[in-house]
Parts: sequence; structure tokens; C-alpha cells
Amino acid sequence: MMEKLHISVFMTAWFISFGSWFYLLAEMIGMWRFWPWAYRKGPKVFEETILPPLRQPLLQTIDLQAVKARMISPDEALFRAPAPIFGFRIHTPFPIKGILLWSAPTTTRMTGRLPIGSVMFLGAWLLGWSTAGFFPKKDNFDPVSFVLFGWAITGVIVAISIPLELHRIRKAKEALVAHLQGLQQSVPTDLAAPRRGG
Repeated sequence: MMEKLHISVFMTAWFISFGSWFYLLAEMIGMWRFWPWAYRKGPKVFEETILPPLRQPLLQTIDLQAVKARMISPDEALFRAPAPIFGFRIHTPFPIKGILLWSAPTTTRMTGRLPIGSVMFLGAWLLGWSTAGFFPKKDNFDPVSFVLFGWAITGVIVAISIPLELHRIRKAKEALVAHLQGLQQSVPTDLAAPRRGG
């Protein structure tokens, strides 16, 4: 009976991992292309109010060295840290995606979220690994050590990825705020100058 339960849980975890991997792939493309749905879901890692409130940019796209952003409506902008394809960069499964929202004339809110696909995949993988550890094995097999090894690997990945991505999104956030504050202090005619790109 317990063996059948383990197999059922393992297969469920495998199917969730398989589906979440494809969802993560679509989510990463959505982050790169600034699709709104990709930015609005996922565990929230920060939320703050920007004071003084920022002015909405007239340009649709902001392409700076430390931040990539796009206005998707007069009151909402999506932003992320740059993710160059070429060149050395440590890529993690947890790039943080940000939203800048003008909810009122005197309020500018900023939030950051983890990719939901990464969280689902890692959670399902841990469930499957932990269940597999208690399948019937040979006498010299230690299921507890097997399970703890999988959790240790996951812990190392998270412990490296999250602080690194928080540092990247913090730099992106600071660059975006500084850029918008600079626009706020500039002459209005300068804001209307056309710009290509992105």
C-alpha cells in the first residue's frame, strides 16, 4: 500500500515538474519580451513605495546598462535586470521581475516577484526526490541521507541564486528610479525628444 502511494506521489511530482519546466520556458521568454502576464505572477520578494513619487516617462522603452524597462500602460511599467546572451554571466533559475505602478498622483509603488515556474519546478523536484528516497531499496541504502542530499543541493542553489538576483534587481531598481528622477528634473521639451531602440 505504501509503495503504491510513493509511486503515485512520485509520478504526480514528475508531471508537475515536466509541466512547470515548459511554463518556466514561456515565463522566461515573457520576461525577456515584457509580456505583462509573466510579471504579475510569482512569490513577492519586495514591495515598497517610492518617495517622492516618480513622474511617468514619455518614452515607452528604457534601455540602460543596469536596467531594461517598458511602459505597458500610462500607469504601469515592467522592469528587469539585463540578461545578455553573450559574455560571462552567472545565470540562476530565479531572475526577479519588477513592476512599477503609479496607483495615484502621489503614490508610486514598486514590487518584485520570483518566477512562478522556477518555484513550482523546484518544489515538485524536491517532492519527487524525497519520495524516491523511500522506495524499496537494498539493505545498505540510507534513504535519509539520500533525501538530505537532495535538499542540500536545493539549499545551495537557493542560497546562491536569491541573494545574487536580489543584488541585480536592486541595481536595476536604483538605476530606474534615478533615471525617472532625472527626467523629473529635466526640461519638458527634452522629454519629448524621439528615441529609437528596444
